[in-house]
Amino acid sequence: MKTTDLELNYSKKIEALFELKNENSVKEYIAKNNFSDKDIEELIEFATDTNFDSYMAVSYAVYALAHLKAVQSIYPLLEHIDSVDGLCNFHYETIIEFLKIFGKESIETIENYIFDNANSKDLISIFEAFEYMVQNDPSALNRIEEVMVRYLKNDITNKASLAFAIYELVELTREKHIDLIRQTYKTKEVDPGVCGDIEDIEIELGLRDKRETVGVKSEIQEIFEKYDIGNVEDFKKLLEAQSTGDEPTEAETFFGISKEKKKPKVGRNDPCPCGSGKKYKKCCFNK
Repeated sequence: MKTTDLELNYSKKIEALFELKNENSVKEYIAKNNFSDKDIEELIEFATDTNFDSYMAVSYAVYALAHLKAVQSIYPLLEHIDSVDGLCNFHYETIIEFLKIFGKESIETIENYIFDNANSKDLISIFEAFEYMVQNDPSALNRIEEVMVRYLKNDITNKASLAFAIYELVELTREKHIDLIRQTYKTKEVDPGVCGDIEDIEIELGLRDKRETVGVKSEIQEIFEKYDIGNVEDFKKLLEAQSTGDEPTEAETFFGISKEKKKPKVGRNDPCPCGSGKKYKKCCFNK
């Protein structure tokens, strides 16, 4: 569908975002057309309009909000990526980049969102954005550390979100919070597909030399072993071989693949099954 076929109810300078070609042209366009605080409300409405999720213009609206330092747009943008199933990956990445641009100014709003949506799967990339914030501005570490510690102490049941929070806390503070991390593994279910179990973390941090127990395999490791999958190509061949018929096969049920979506459950750092060569978290994870 062409943008000219869409029913648009926005100002001319917002609608013109459809005609832009890249991020550089957005910056020039924003400067030329004097975008100001008066445009923020309309830009938020446009950026979260589900009618346009397949258009780059949405990403350009997010860039415009970042240019305007529109802190009030952070929460609605996070709500948008959390509520829209299958949101285009480049829009998701744009919003995460938007958080990194804001840096420390966005932490309070992000913290409010995290604890309003403590078990959301979309916290995974927010935690990852925290790591980039610290890389860009080391002074943000103390505040982000407070948020991450509070998260692990909270009553969280999403095992993937817990695992990502632990992963990023270790990346940012190394062994400083190892007692809290040990307690988290002891009292809560943590996805082993992200950074292993507590023994794996202790070995990585140099707190132990070797394992004392048999390691816990992630779901994707168990799947690959069950079906003797050695690489991404084997994985794709299996999916193709199992794709006939009206009822899901054992493999499709095991992978969590519907006939409509064909979306496998894959670990964060595993190769993306689409064959792009990227890690799953950087490719199709949020599609």
